Amino acid sequence: GPSFGRGKISLCAQPSWGPRLPPFMTFFRQFARSLLLLLSVAAFLVSCSSPAARKQKAMDRGNREFAQGKYPEAMIYYGQALQLDTHDAQAHYKLAQCQLKLGSWTAAFAELSRAVELQPDNWPAQVQLAELTLRGGKPQNAKDRALFILRSDPKTVDARMDLSTSAPPARDSQAAPPG
Repeated sequence: GPSFGRGKISLCAQPSWGPRLPPFMTFFRQFARSLLLLLSVAAFLVSCSSPAARKQKAMDRGNREFAQGKYPEAMIYYGQALQLDTHDAQAHYKLAQCQLKLGSWTAAFAELSRAVELQPDNWPAQVQLAELTLRGGKPQNAKDRALFILRSDPKTVDARMDLSTSAPPARDSQAAPPG
């Protein structure tokens, strides 16, 4: 406790009143204070990591989960990355990949749309968006997107495939919305 002798206040000194603490108690008190200070500094440093570092950590964890086929878990981490940076085209694209694996066509369409809005030269996302548009029963929109892809990146074979498809496959109950 505080010591108030001769006008000085000390929080570390033993009180001048009452019984003196045994040496092990004094050591324990100093150890507890040091440990508390160390834990406080560590907590401060962890909480101060940059949003970019936290976003990258979430993306890395999402990629590991995705590689293991744990798509719902990967979606959680990609969602965390998007909470830190809503304009991350790669996070939107990766989230769409999970949704495609899970058959959530409408959600995948929305994420792919956002990914290509943020990064128009993401050709795999453009191709998948064209495919979902075709699946959604909008062959002209899919053709327009495929032509855009081919004009921008003529080597994209998948766009040629989309362009050559004359009729869309049968619509399913979760077909993508019109593009």
